Amino acid sequence: MAENSSLLIGAAIGFISAVVSPIVIEPVKRLLFSPRFKLKFKKNDKGFITDTRVGRSDAHYVRVRVRIKRYGIAKQCRAYLVNVEKWNASTEKFEPTIYCDSLQLAWSAQEDPTEPGTAYRALDIPKGVPQFIDIVSTMRGATTYRVMTKFYLNRYIALFEEHGKFRYTVLVSGDNAKPKSIKIIFEWKGDWDNLTATAGK
Repeated sequence: MAENSSLLIGAAIGFISAVVSPIVIEPVKRLLFSPRFKLKFKKNDKGFITDTRVGRSDAHYVRVRVRIKRYGIAKQCRAYLVNVEKWNASTEKFEPTIYCDSLQLAWSAQEDPTEPGTAYRALDIPKGVPQFIDIVSTMRGATTYRVMTKFYLNRYIALFEEHGKFRYTVLVSGDNAKPKSIKIIFEWKGDWDNLTATAGK
């Protein structure tokens, strides 16, 4: 009888281990070994505010760098503009605007001229291979700047034509990586070549 009880207890322990172990181990593995995003913006660095040409026009792009800190490849990564705030000189702080969406941003240097929209496709990012997100662009001769979202919603046209100092919150997510955000302060005075951008808090 005692032997049968021992066999039953052993079988029960084996069954519980088989069922419970994956439930416990998988989250621990994801916590310890999943890729982690590192987002960076450096003021006065040509990699982060680039000079380029679009067609026959000179242009500037404000960009954020994405790196994977550890453990393999972050899968199906996308970047989003999740908040837009504007500086109020009277209160000396950033305040909310009408922006309330999460619009996808473009991956820099990923647009295929033969396939419009490819810059917004999900991107796998291996460790050690930095990628950049386009946040804002300005172009010679233009009186407005462009926020590099996949869609331009009509309700935000007036907001994105305003002059002033703005704080953008950018979030990057992936299938197997914890989302990470960064804030960028962008100041626009109406001249395509007169802009500043810094990392925000």
